[in-house]
Amino acid sequence: MAPSRLLPQLFGRKPRTVLRVTGLVKAMSMAREQLTNGIPAESMEEFRQFITGTVTNVDQICKQNRISPKDLPSPSFRAYQYLKGINLQNLPVMDEARVSTPTLRISNLTAAGRHIQHRLMEAALAEYRQTLGARKQIRTVQTLIQQQASYLQLVLQKKNAALEDMPARSGQVARWLFYLNDNDHFMTAIEQLAHCCRIYETLRLKARSGKKVPLLEQMYFEFSPMAALYRWQIKDGQGSLSMHPGFVSADPKVIEAILSSAILRRSTKHSLLIRQTSGSADFLVISKYMDGLVNVEEAVGQYYDLNELFHKVNQHYFKNHCQPPKLKWTTRFTRRKYGMYLPSTDTVVVSLSLDHPTVPRYVVEFIVYHELLHKILGMKETAKRQIAHTTEFRRRERLFEHYEEAQQYLESLAHSH
Repeated sequence: MAPSRLLPQLFGRKPRTVLRVTGLVKAMSMAREQLTNGIPAESMEEFRQFITGTVTNVDQICKQNRISPKDLPSPSFRAYQYLKGINLQNLPVMDEARVSTPTLRISNLTAAGRHIQHRLMEAALAEYRQTLGARKQIRTVQTLIQQQASYLQLVLQKKNAALEDMPARSGQVARWLFYLNDNDHFMTAIEQLAHCCRIYETLRLKARSGKKVPLLEQMYFEFSPMAALYRWQIKDGQGSLSMHPGFVSADPKVIEAILSSAILRRSTKHSLLIRQTSGSADFLVISKYMDGLVNVEEAVGQYYDLNELFHKVNQHYFKNHCQPPKLKWTTRFTRRKYGMYLPSTDTVVVSLSLDHPTVPRYVVEFIVYHELLHKILGMKETAKRQIAHTTEFRRRERLFEHYEEAQQYLESLAHSH
């Protein structure tokens, strides 16, 4: 860990030296992860020395440069505060049973997932063409998904494991199968894939000269866990369009925008619509679920217990009439979004960035209160879109006792990154 200096040019003024301690934020992330997972008993002393040595090193670097740790860039100072605030005399011990649990690998799961995706597309194509036996074909695929999901659930139970114990890719395949195992989700996926076929044919018929849509021997559409929003390729006369699962329940106009952008040429209008949809609540609900970003542990953080905060907020603001949702911390730090309500799983998720001794208690309570309002008030449907932050929502949000202070703190925190 060593200091580095940045000398910005300030239009003729004397440059101000900004001291940065490289590796400090990474050290905080490593410590946070170890504290979350628990520390093996034999590694306790090593962990204490690591934390003590890092804090001492920062103090010495600051002293040599005649500055206070407060003068460090905000991310570095917050990391320093976090490390210095760790109670080294009361460290969480790793659960030995959890340590002995190996990474769960299920043979041929990815191949099975690919097979189901192809069967899903075949059923959607039959639905689009209204071929004889299309309904039976759809039921057959649904039964196949149910069988695979039941098998996965059985394996997890026998191994006393969770999806988080699986390799990342396998975990995503499993989550997508569990998602499709819901009848409404399954039928939505079928209808959306059939709509893709319909849009493709419409594009071909309406294509202008210079914007010809390729006449392909075979078209293939799928919703598949991926980092990109969509991916289009043509190989050996066959076209393939993979879309992020977050689009599975998107408005038909969004799907049309994706196909037009992929097959023809991107337009500003289509790109804007796709980006807006990728930031919507429905998209994020599925995206968070597919990526496994919700912590599998209980709602007890390093400094704050979400269960305790919920009961206080529920009693004070809702007279205990709010049914308790699932409460979880994220597994990663976030910069601007500090909470989310996932209606599909009735889960309130709070950013791990707020589980910190320097964050006032009322700030975390406000996030819990804000997300519970989403649970209680739901979404307002309009002709064009869904509205979460309605006039009634904003009115009730301001009833929070420390509303102004919480807003100011969160705005300050967002701009400090």
